[in-house]
Parts: sequence; structure tokens; C-alpha cells
Amino acid sequence: MPNVPLQERLDFYRFDNINASAYKGVSKALGRGIDAALDDFYEVVSSRPELAAFFDGGGGMERAKKLQADHWKAVFRDGVDKRFHQRALHVGRVHSKIGLEPRWYIGAYPLILEKLTAEIISPGAQGMLGSTRKKAASVNALLKVALLDIDLALASFFDDIDKNRQKVNQKLGDALEQLANGNLDVSLEDLPEEFKKIEQDFNQAMGSL
Repeated sequence: MPNVPLQERLDFYRFDNINASAYKGVSKALGRGIDAALDDFYEVVSSRPELAAFFDGGGGMERAKKLQADHWKAVFRDGVDKRFHQRALHVGRVHSKIGLEPRWYIGAYPLILEKLTAEIISPGAQGMLGSTRKKAASVNALLKVALLDIDLALASFFDDIDKNRQKVNQKLGDALEQLANGNLDVSLEDLPEEFKKIEQDFNQAMGSL
């Protein structure tokens, strides 16, 4: 399992400030609205060929929908425990394996949360009141901007990582090509900081030769 410490995140997110009644309130909202929220989300997924291609037709979406609903219901029933941690990491590994970019996963949340926040803030007849509708709209605006901010920041972060890897691959490929042609004076220089160990080990090996 990857080194993704749960307790460190719980402490930083101040989960200790969340009481049991808050979980219970969300759990009730999930019971009322998670299926409709996921139906709306997967309707959007179906309309985009680049996303629909990740599922083997409607059956694949139904399975994914059920897993998501169960995952959310479980965490607000049982709390943020080791089982939640393992499920979340598993989702990340699956997405990596099938090549689903993080932006699509992050982008799912504002679409789903829009329905669920309405269930929490303005359920049933309260949804007819202008004041509660405005509160729900404000919360949804906040969530969408926050998640978009996360999406764009992560996109920039991973873009820089990809550029650094391309630079390293190019420099290492050129060095190995020169070595294959008999140049024993070849060395690696100016690799990004996180790849300095590769640079040092390569140059040390060449020095030994």
C-alpha cells in the first residue's frame, strides 16, 4: 500500500472538530439523495465519449455507481476509518491503472455535491423557500470554486512533473546513446533537483569506468 498516512491528514483537516451528529445528518441526506445525484452525474459521463469509454456500457456505470454509493454511505455511517482509507487508495490505484486523469475524478464532486448539499440545507418542503435555496446555491458556489481551484493547481503540479520526466528521459537517453557509441567521458548535468540522485549515481558509475 502506498505511503499515504491517514492520521496526518485527519489532524491537518481537523476532523476532530466533526461530531457524530454531523455525520448522521449527512448520512440521512445520502439516503435521500445519493442515487439521484449519481444518476445525474453518470448522465453527464454518458454524454462525453472520452469518459464513457472507461466503462463497458451501462453495466459498468451501474457497478461504479453502486460502489460509489456504498463507499459514501459507509464512511458517514462508520466514520473515517482504515476501511475508508483502503477503499480510497484502491480507487486511486484503479484510476491510475485505467488512465483516468485526476481532473475527471475531482470534477465529479461538484456535480454530485450540488444535489447532496441541497438535501442537507433545503430538504423537502424547505426547498421551496427562497432563503434556503439561496443558502444551498451559495454553498454550491463555494464548493465548485474550491474544487476547481484544486483541479487547476494539481494540473499545474503534474504538468511540471511530466516536463521534468521528459527532460530527464531525453538527457539520459542522449547519455546512453553516447555511451553505446564508445564515449566514456559522457556525464549527466542539470537534472531537476528530484532527480539529482540519478545524476550523481550515473556520473559516479562513469567515473569508475
